[in-house]
This record gives sequence, C-alpha cells and structure tokens, in this order.
Amino acid sequence: MEGAAGQGIAEGATFKAGEITMMDVRLIRPYQRNAKRHDDEQVARLAKEIVRRGFDQPITVDGGNVIIKGHGRFLAVKVLGWKTVPVIVRTDLAPDEARAMRIADNKLAESPWEWDALKDEMQELDTGDVDLTDLTGFSKKELEAMLAPFASGAAAGSREITEGEMGAGSKKCPRCGFEFGEDVASDAERA
Repeated sequence: MEGAAGQGIAEGATFKAGEITMMDVRLIRPYQRNAKRHDDEQVARLAKEIVRRGFDQPITVDGGNVIIKGHGRFLAVKVLGWKTVPVIVRTDLAPDEARAMRIADNKLAESPWEWDALKDEMQELDTGDVDLTDLTGFSKKELEAMLAPFASGAAAGSREITEGEMGAGSKKCPRCGFEFGEDVASDAERA
C-alpha cells in the first residue's frame, strides 16, 4: 500500500483514511475530560484563521460523535455559527484507543522551533502592511522578542542575556521563549 508522496506504509502499520462527511454541529459532543484547553482568545484566532484560509482539517469523532481530534476547531466553528462541519467518524477505535489518540494528537504536535528559519520567515512576512499577530498566531510580545533585535540594524548592538535576566534555574529565554535542554548548565552549576 502506498502512502503520501509515494512512500510505502511501514510493515504492520495501517492507513485509516476514513470517509469525510458533513455533520450537524449540534450532534458533535466535546470530550468532557479533554486535557487540552482552548481559551476564548485562541478560539477567536482559530475562527479568524478558518475564515481566512479555509477549513482543511476535519474533526475526528468516535462512534458516539464525541470529539477525538479537533476540539479547538469545533469551538471555532461554533463561534462562526456554522451549522455543519467536515468530520471523520472512527468507529474502529476502542474507548482506550480513542482516549490515547486524544492525548497523542496534542502531545506529538509539540516540537521545538528552528529559530533561525522562523526568524527568516517572519522577516519576509513583516512588510509593515500586515499584522503578524493576526497572520501567524504569535503574540505581539513573542514577535517583538523575535524581530526587535533585527529591526533597523539593531542586531549589531545585541548582547547575551545574563543568568540574572533568565531567572534562577530557568531554562527558558525571556526574549524569544527558547527552552534550553537539560544539558545546558548555568555558571553556578558548572562551578
């Protein structure tokens, strides 16, 4: 069986395409114990993104129409007043499989940013004519931390952040949010 871009599916793996159907939003039920939360600001941004670029990721539900994947998108289409939404119904999953899939869908999407590539992409998008917070989902604070050192030649005057600015024991940069690995020792830890 061939997968995307001519890649074969690994031996023992299955491809669950599922049929995409339109479902009445009133029939879809959020999973009450969903571990990933979506605040009003994020839902509004998701709704705006759906209007701008379209809805291209169906919501996945189990046989009882309980959401497995797509809680945020579901909340966004409700805000937009949609009556129906594309869904994939997975009747083949046992309850524990659906539960694990809910968690894995969110956890496996987490990964570190390639900061140089992201900065380059953001600089190319930053024409001054667009609101990058609206366009990319990054907050103003995140964008300022990412782009400010490079605006109008400021990079030449940039400096390293001291441990005092980082905070005791912190492994996260207060400017860009980069999280350093456990292998990064502070000056005090190296002494």
